[in-house]
Amino acid sequence: MEIITLQFGHYANYAGAHFWNFQDELAGLEANTDTEGVCHDDWDNCAKLDFNRFLAQSEAYGSFLWKPRLVAVDKKGALGAFGGGGVTVEPMHIKGDKTDLLWDHGVADHAFDVLQRHPFQLDLEREELGYDQSSGVNVQDEDGNTHESDQMQIDCQSSTLRSAAEYNFSETVHTWTDYLKMRIPSSCVHELHGWHHGVDPFATYFDGLEMKGRDEEDMILDLIRQQMENCDQLDAVNVISEAYTGFSGLASNVLHWIKEEQPKCGRLVLSTQPELPNEEGSDEMESDLTSPSALNGPVLNQQDAEERAWVSAAFSFASVVEAGAHTWSPVVVPLWSLAGPPALRDLRRTSMYETSALIATALDTLTLPYRLRGGLRPSEFLHSAAPPHRPTCGIVQALPLPIIAGRTAALSKLAPGNIHQAFFDLSGIPPMLQNPYTSVVARGLDPRCVLQLCDGLPQQALRQSFVHPSALPLPVPFPQFFGSEVSTRGFINAGDSGIVSRPADAEVEVCPVATKLHAAACSGKCAALKQMRQSVAARRRSAFAGILRDRYSVEADDFSDVLEVVTDHLECGAPDSDVDDD
Repeated sequence: MEIITLQFGHYANYAGAHFWNFQDELAGLEANTDTEGVCHDDWDNCAKLDFNRFLAQSEAYGSFLWKPRLVAVDKKGALGAFGGGGVTVEPMHIKGDKTDLLWDHGVADHAFDVLQRHPFQLDLEREELGYDQSSGVNVQDEDGNTHESDQMQIDCQSSTLRSAAEYNFSETVHTWTDYLKMRIPSSCVHELHGWHHGVDPFATYFDGLEMKGRDEEDMILDLIRQQMENCDQLDAVNVISEAYTGFSGLASNVLHWIKEEQPKCGRLVLSTQPELPNEEGSDEMESDLTSPSALNGPVLNQQDAEERAWVSAAFSFASVVEAGAHTWSPVVVPLWSLAGPPALRDLRRTSMYETSALIATALDTLTLPYRLRGGLRPSEFLHSAAPPHRPTCGIVQALPLPIIAGRTAALSKLAPGNIHQAFFDLSGIPPMLQNPYTSVVARGLDPRCVLQLCDGLPQQALRQSFVHPSALPLPVPFPQFFGSEVSTRGFINAGDSGIVSRPADAEVEVCPVATKLHAAACSGKCAALKQMRQSVAARRRSAFAGILRDRYSVEADDFSDVLEVVTDHLECGAPDSDVDDD
């Protein structure tokens, strides 16, 4: 009962990189190859996970390797200093043959500089090759080849990984491959040939939709088909896609194809998007929608860019519903609760590297019920997570989960006060206590203590809730945005609890977490769907709608159909509400 993960878009791959770092860390604990800083009890608990569902194990040169069941799609050049599978990109030279010219304007030679690899990736390579700086000699790899690299000698202090503070990921990460810990084969990555990262706009849902039936889409479907063939029994597909760019249209095409090829498998969709740039702008968060060539028009202001983004997101949502997704969650940064995570005061909402880590943590936790050995079938869990044909689900998360360790108590217990105040909203959907379509999943908590988290939930929701005794181990690239009151074991200092505040140079190594997945159909109005409805209603007779009609053949009836779908799913959770109350 394997699960394939599909990632579409740059920000989706940011979240995916953190997610696969978690899997790599847990798989290392499973193999007992790297237990430094993790107690033996944690390793025993981690060994109860079924890694074969997300990862495929292969043998090479007498050792076993975990490979992700993954297809990641991004623009050309978005992988930074790495090509598919961690291959360094060589300098690109464009040379013309002056003896065979069809014009008289001459030819210029261009050379693109090699992008510098992140120090974390260099240290990973040293560790894999067994480089020992103290010996002062070269080492041999698994093939018996001797390696001598001047670049590996630079700033090499040891053959082990350094701390997150030394790498300073928040300031030095330029792309998701800079902090990716798991080695991903080239067969798991596809770079779009027609679009270049930071150059070509891939601005709207309709750009991706137009790829249907083209060679580019066939290449992506072939990679997915190969992953399917490597599964003994494909049971679910997890999709992380950008909300409104062309990748949302591409993801829609793929979901419709999966519905035809594997109609019984579960389908979970996370619709992600970083915050749109402010007028001052941030190079990291620059949106394709603000480029002058996005729709053959002038540079859009902030309000226009957001409205057009939500129009694309609305068309994407309607298509995802038609493709039969069982759960769909909008994890769009601007919709997060304004209060923010209580223990993450240093979190930078404009950082793709930091915000995507929270999305990855939520994905890792909410999928735990169908990653346990002997646990639920993935499709069974996803089918029962939301009412039929009502896939919209909210996600609230506690990171860290506020538990304290008593001075003499053998078991951890929940911190005093209302535990639900520790959860922050990732989807803009208010949770309701009596919602039967609710799943609470906690890590790092004694099973007897989880009842307080589920207090008041219906029996149906209790059957969907799970607890894992070991806290979530945080790999080195995970952002260290925790407040000083969080200990290295993820406990929160509660004054007289006996927990010493974490020193400034110490890092949080493991963290108790909890994630609640709840269906919007029984909770209330979804903030993302509200934005979609307002934008579609406002733009269906605008000049923007005329551009879509001329370029993509999007008619007024298409706007009306999407508006009807969005309104229907928005109002299904609040039957006593007025459609015009917004």
